[in-house]
Amino acid sequence: MFSKLYFPKIAAGDRAAKKKYAGKIAWKRGRGVVEPQELEIVGLEAIRSDTPEAFRGLQTTLLDLMFKEATVEELISIVLLFKKALFSGDIHPLDLTISKTIAKKSYKVKPHHVQAAEKSGQQYNFGDKVSYLYTPKNGVVIDH
Repeated sequence: MFSKLYFPKIAAGDRAAKKKYAGKIAWKRGRGVVEPQELEIVGLEAIRSDTPEAFRGLQTTLLDLMFKEATVEELISIVLLFKKALFSGDIHPLDLTISKTIAKKSYKVKPHHVQAAEKSGQQYNFGDKVSYLYTPKNGVVIDH
């Protein structure tokens, strides 16, 4: 058994986005009944490594609460608490970093993670993962 929550495509009418859903798993082949039910997330930001950890945690919390049938007001309250923590500096900067892999040996137009790697002064190579943080003054925080 699997209870799924589908997310619609933007500008795609009433069709659900393919490979973007979350669900609660109550039974798995080979394991039988799963207690407690597991949250399975496919294709959403909550599982993407290029989404900051703080936002992955927020989305996972919201999805879990949605499956527990939380009210819209409860969900909004969680988002507002997150927003307050974000803007007051209560979330550690490393939980806000974006991580990307240097996928090419050279770029015609340098993406943000390559620019951040160059600004850091550290040596980065093809295949390295660069973590960077947008800041109000165009600075960068690097975690190699």
